[in-house]
Amino acid sequence: MRSTEAGLRYDSSHRKAIMAKKIIGTIGKNGAGKDTVLKIIAERYRVPIISIGDMVRGIAKERGIEPTRGNLNDISKGIFAKHGTDWFIRRVIEKADALDAPLIVVTGIRTYVDVKELQDHYGPDFMLIHVKVSDDDTRLERARVRGTERDPKTMEDLHRHDAREEKSFGVSKATALANYTIPNNGDLEDLHAEVDAWVEEHLPELTKR
Repeated sequence: MRSTEAGLRYDSSHRKAIMAKKIIGTIGKNGAGKDTVLKIIAERYRVPIISIGDMVRGIAKERGIEPTRGNLNDISKGIFAKHGTDWFIRRVIEKADALDAPLIVVTGIRTYVDVKELQDHYGPDFMLIHVKVSDDDTRLERARVRGTERDPKTMEDLHRHDAREEKSFGVSKATALANYTIPNNGDLEDLHAEVDAWVEEHLPELTKR
């Protein structure tokens, strides 16, 4: 995929021009608020969401597997081993290109391959935000409040999860490719303000809807 005229992308494999669209993703550690940032954008500015996590959970449901974090990670690794590490993100790109929308948010981006595939396909129209939290205590408290079965309950659990995510998905390598940062060290009201400021600076057209 390469760029041609303004507002168009050119699909070299199918010899056709496709209207350009922007894709927003987030990257960061567990409890950073990655999905929350995208949900704020989606709800406030009426932007569609594509969820990689929903794809994995759908596979778990089809197989009758309990959707714990460990089980979902195992499903992802199994898919990677059988179909390649780009399997999920290729499905995302297919869904995004099929949507009649100028802007789409994608939740669940974790791997370097995810980021590179989106960068290669959309170029500068893929915007990756690092959602950054300054301390682990804040992340752990958020995980506790969220309170799902798959969330860590202790600092040891949190660090074990971080290590497992890094080993399985190379999150830090993917994070290094982020071209924007949104801090999330306060409460939800603070995060809304941070997201609104980011949108106003980088996607001012959304504020005019």
